[in-house]
Amino acid sequence: MNEPYDPEGDAVRGRNWEFLSPAMKERLRERLKGSPFENADLDSLKIHVGETPWYMPSDKGGITLEDHIYIDTSRMKNGFRPLDDENHLSLLTEEVIHTDQYKNGMTRPGYLWEAAKHGYERNPYEIAAQSVAWPGYEAPAQLERVAPPTKEEWQQR
Repeated sequence: MNEPYDPEGDAVRGRNWEFLSPAMKERLRERLKGSPFENADLDSLKIHVGETPWYMPSDKGGITLEDHIYIDTSRMKNGFRPLDDENHLSLLTEEVIHTDQYKNGMTRPGYLWEAAKHGYERNPYEIAAQSVAWPGYEAPAQLERVAPPTKEEWQQR
């Protein structure tokens, strides 16, 4: 018999998750200190290491949906080690920031809308997260938005 749809259930979110360890929370607090995300709730986060949703872009190392963080380990030679590897820590920090953005008003459609308007690299949510998570990150220059051609311009082509 089918179970009722539960958006928080294992069938939707996955089974392979853990909460952050105390050492990992401490490391993340250090990275987030002084940023707009320093008070992010780290206690409710669920980390899925090696378990990714089907819609996750294959070129990304992680994706976040509300308080669930999915980490793709397929290109990590020695597994996911954010306590020992600065790149892994930066990836986790970026995803933690996205969980805080969700708690403070970001929605899935809102994120997708910003990505459609500006592109992934210029998405304001990504810029905010990456500027804190990745030391030395420089936000890409904003492109001037060009208006679409008018009907008359299309007809002349």
